[in-house]
Order: sequence, then structure tokens, then C-alpha cells
Amino acid sequence: MTEPVQGILPSPPAVSLLTSGSRRMTNVEWRSGVSFRGANCPTSGRWWYCAPGDAEDKPIPSGSGLATFLPFMVFVSVACDEVLPDREPELLREGEAGLDAVLPWHVSRELWTGEYETSGRENPSLQAPFPGETDEFNPDHIVNAGGALNPIDALGALAQAYADGTNHGGDMIVHSPMRLVPWLFHQGVAYQSGNIINLPNGRLSPGPGYPAGAGDWGPRTAANPTGAAATSGQVWLYATGMTEWSDGPTTIDPKDRARWFDRRLNKYTAIVERPAIVRFDPCSVFAVLVTLPTGA
Repeated sequence: MTEPVQGILPSPPAVSLLTSGSRRMTNVEWRSGVSFRGANCPTSGRWWYCAPGDAEDKPIPSGSGLATFLPFMVFVSVACDEVLPDREPELLREGEAGLDAVLPWHVSRELWTGEYETSGRENPSLQAPFPGETDEFNPDHIVNAGGALNPIDALGALAQAYADGTNHGGDMIVHSPMRLVPWLFHQGVAYQSGNIINLPNGRLSPGPGYPAGAGDWGPRTAANPTGAAATSGQVWLYATGMTEWSDGPTTIDPKDRARWFDRRLNKYTAIVERPAIVRFDPCSVFAVLVTLPTGA
């Protein structure tokens, strides 16, 4: 008879969206969602110093730029046969370790796609910063809309578009599928400092839940309502300002411990879950299609 030992506990990636972004929302009550005005939605400009002019002569944003983000649940299923009730704590530790490991994937996937709808409401995402609008992604924020660029040209054009679009260019995060990251290191474009990957003019977030295969992973516009396509050998990159995220306490479902262990089948089943939320400024999202170089 074999000796039962604890399973191999997974670990989260050393660098991810969670380490690239900020956890500033920890002290904010976000369980029912958050709404805020996008910092980069207002219009800036310059005016002749000696003739200040009337306020109505200066450009005013057409909308409030109000964005609403809703939380979602991330879970890990725990199920084992031939287990004794006294091993429940050990199995729950395995479940919680699994939850820590998969959280970056699910949070970054939600940021990219906004696919977890709540009561018919969809979160703003990289693909659709303004869900429900005719153009859910501003077509003017697609860099080189006529085709794909090589990675170096794409990063430069993306940074320029972000700087021009925000009028400051600060706090830029480039969201890239992991497939491209080693090539950027090899070219000396990216370098790691602790748990952050730096670029010459910002940070690089490698997901890990960002899609890298062919599919409709690009901006959702009236022309491409399900998302602009990336074919084999292409990936989309997005640039945003700082992303912020938070997660809540871990809970076990079902709440009734008696339902965790089926003595008749000698089987243990439970769901380890945790609420999470991620947000960004929807007014400062830019996208570019990239042709993967040989070796990426």
C-alpha cells in the first residue's frame, strides 16, 4: 500500500499582470463593482497666453467617460477519492495554492476579453473598452489599421500613439501574449527587474491569460463586432495606462462541511473560490497587430 503524501503545490508566475499592475484597490469597497471617470477622457490643449478666450471656445469632451467594472469569481475544484476526513485541511491547502496559481491567468483573461458577464452586463476590456457602443473600441486607437507590423516598429508606434492620445505617455503598460516575450528579451528590448518586465518607455505585462493563437482577439468595432482577427503567426498588442486589481478572501463552496465528504463513496469534493476585480482607464487603450518574427 502506498503512503499518501501532499500533492505538488503549484505556484503563480513570477511576472504577470498582477505584478505589472497595481493592487491599490485593496482598501476600496468593490464587492458591488466600481464606477469612476477615466483620467484620460478629458481633452487637453494649449491657448494663447495673452488672450485666454472664453471657455466655450476650448474643446470639451463629448461624454463623461464614466466606466463601471464588476467583480467576478475565480475558483478551483478539489475532488479526491479514498480520502479520510482528517486530510481535509491538507486538500484545502492544495486548493488554495491552486487558486493562487491560476488567479493571474483568469484576471488577465478577463482584462483582455471581459467575457464574464454579470446580469447581462459585460466588463470593459482591452478588446472593448466601451461595451455596448457601436464602436466598442475607438477605431482611431488602432495603430496601422491597414496591416501588421514587426514587433520593434509596433512597440514604437504603440508608444507614440499612447503618448499622443493621453498627452502625457506615463504609466504605459504593453499587454503582450507570452509567446513574444522571450524574443523581446533576446533583442534587448525588454529586461526584468524583480517581478516587473521593463520596456524603454513603460512596462510589459505577459498575462499569462492573453491569447496568442489565431482568433478574433483584436479590437471590437462596428466593422469587426466580435474582434479583429489575428491569423497564424500574428498576435495583438495593447497599450494602457496603469491597471489596478484586487482579490477578496478565499471561501469554500458548499458552505456546509457535511457536504464536502461523501462517506458512501469515500469521496471529497469542494470548490475553493475567491472574488476578484480588475480595472483600467478605457479612454487610453491602443492596439496594434504584430507579425511574429522567426523564432518567436
